[in-house]
Amino acid sequence: MRKIYRLPLLFLLFFLTASGFSHDGIKKGFHFTENKGQFDQNIVYQSKLHVGNMFLEKDRFTFDLFSASEMDLLFKKKHNSREEKNGIPEITKRQSELDPSEIEKKFKKHSYSMIFNGANANPTILPDLMLSGTKNYFIGNDQSKWVHGAKSFKAIRYNELYNNIDMEIYSEFEWMKYDFIVHPGGDPNDIQINYEGVDGLRVNAKGELIIELSTGQIKEVKLKAYQDINGERISVPCFFNNDGKQISYNLPSGYNNNFDLIIDPIWIFSSLSGSTADNWGFTSTYDTLGNLYAAGITFGNGYPATVGAYSTSSLGGDFDISITKFDPTGANVLYATYLGGNDNEMPHSLVHDSQNNLVLLGSSSSTNYPTTGGAYDQTFNLGYPIYANMWGYIYSNGSDIVITKLNASGNLINSTYIGGSDNEGINESMVYNYSDQGRGEIVLDANDNVYVATSLWSDDFPGISGASINNGAGWGTQDAVVFKMNSTLSTLNWARYLGGSDYECGNSIRVSNQGTVFVCGATTSTDLGATGGVHDQTFNGIWDGYIASFNANTGAPIARTYIGTADYDQTFILEVDDQEDVYVVGQSLGNYPVVNAPYSNANSSQFIHKLNSSLTTTDYSTVFGSGSTASINISPTAFLVDKCGNVYVSGWGGGFNNVGGGAAYNPFAGGSTNGLPITVDAQQNSTDGSDFYFFVMERDATGLLYGSYLGDPNVAEHTDGGTS
Repeated sequence: MRKIYRLPLLFLLFFLTASGFSHDGIKKGFHFTENKGQFDQNIVYQSKLHVGNMFLEKDRFTFDLFSASEMDLLFKKKHNSREEKNGIPEITKRQSELDPSEIEKKFKKHSYSMIFNGANANPTILPDLMLSGTKNYFIGNDQSKWVHGAKSFKAIRYNELYNNIDMEIYSEFEWMKYDFIVHPGGDPNDIQINYEGVDGLRVNAKGELIIELSTGQIKEVKLKAYQDINGERISVPCFFNNDGKQISYNLPSGYNNNFDLIIDPIWIFSSLSGSTADNWGFTSTYDTLGNLYAAGITFGNGYPATVGAYSTSSLGGDFDISITKFDPTGANVLYATYLGGNDNEMPHSLVHDSQNNLVLLGSSSSTNYPTTGGAYDQTFNLGYPIYANMWGYIYSNGSDIVITKLNASGNLINSTYIGGSDNEGINESMVYNYSDQGRGEIVLDANDNVYVATSLWSDDFPGISGASINNGAGWGTQDAVVFKMNSTLSTLNWARYLGGSDYECGNSIRVSNQGTVFVCGATTSTDLGATGGVHDQTFNGIWDGYIASFNANTGAPIARTYIGTADYDQTFILEVDDQEDVYVVGQSLGNYPVVNAPYSNANSSQFIHKLNSSLTTTDYSTVFGSGSTASINISPTAFLVDKCGNVYVSGWGGGFNNVGGGAAYNPFAGGSTNGLPITVDAQQNSTDGSDFYFFVMERDATGLLYGSYLGDPNVAEHTDGGTS
């Protein structure tokens, strides 16, 4: 059978590639979200800006902004890395304990307010041009402050802000604008705006208003004003009057006060090249109706405590998990949900249940992450302060695993912590590719029971006896952990360490229709506990991949095998077919065997391996890539086997696998996407060496069905963590 179904994975790949993609909804341009209790009471609407937030209040606009230069430097480093390097992975126990000065590392911020002096105390504030989709806010564990179904709008109108003067604020193309509409009987001299908290205010030679902040400048471009009279638009000369930190408007030639006068300022917030809010894509999935889900992190929406310059600690507590649901066309946002607490959290994996509810696996350092009544664990379990990624963001309280279930409208159904007294849910020790610390996966069985594979350091993870052989964390190293919970997240059915006396990570998990749980990852242990008769009972060197199986009902171990060569090897994602055959995709720098596979790209550094359910027999194994094992080509992010046995792989390469100098988790992988196999029907047949790549292999490794790049020649495409 040659028919292939690549559309869902292509959609997922696209959304992770362009998480700032524009839609005719709440992801498009500037917009204003109503306050239903997620913000302070004085706030009426909030807008996410490139470098912070804007809050609309009855008598003022308040801005809370990061340093544009700091954020732009981070953005350019994060999205445009082109260094070249390769390396052999090394493990140095775990991250060093963070010095308190690192936890308190500061990022500059500045807040200020535009206060409408003399304005009416209670203008009528009306939204206009409602956008598709809603937003949900589950921040902290105080359920009275959770908000569901907040609407967003493209424009907000203040009627009678001053007597016979209205104001409208709205988005136009890439600009944020506000207009004063002076009706007959209104006096434009009434408009007096005090800029509270700014470092300086001046009008330059071009007639632009320059707002000086400790973090940079904001401009309001040269004023224009006009009147529409008898079908003709007539320009009216208008200039800023600057009196200290107060602005008014000068109309030297007057105007026809029998008609409305429009005064039309435009803001330019910064030269920032990308949005800080929506450029961190982690994981994605789709449901049985074809709806698409993408999860990442977004910087928080907190209102500043005071105006003026201040700092925030390492962005700690400033980024939350964001989840966006799109319709099957990808053209409409159905909801956006924000999950978080008083520190930072990240998503790692998404899956839908039988009712098309969304289930998320994440990690959190927040002591008040939102949990629900009856959940297995409603209390943060502490840990060891660590970096969350190489860019210096910190989990200042350590890390717990979090699992959260949302219904079809993005409302929270069930949510729980799970963890021991050290860190869980983040791969601290076995990072080969950029963002491998975000590996780990969640899957469900036919009854919606939850299965998780991830990594941990705790030797007291719940449900596990520390006396068991190869108990992993009991050896004082990072292990994989595998566990099962019921569908309501109220019960831990079983949990197992997976490891030997050295290091392991848990990357991927599946549960078969026959009731077997399969897990894969990487190991440096010579005593992983391989069982008799399996594919490979012996550690091969440097890093090996592994596959392990467990009884889904009891968690009892069944089989365990190494996967690898004498060089670096790792298994990243696995799949199980209806016959309970097991497929894995991974990376290898060794001479990976090609067995029973008519199709292969000789001497390449990515492999696909199919074994039987007992892990004793290889059905086939093959390699694909550029024909070199000097370095890998791609970091796998999604893997699928269809009903026909065709195999789908997507991933990214180059760019961010060559970066260095970060706070932690610097990748060893190197490499590029140059020279990968491409078919004549490819969506994109060329690469700049740092793109996404999509690959479809015909069943039984008999041929190449599809190969394509996807990417922008000016950007190093990547994901920031997670599995799809």
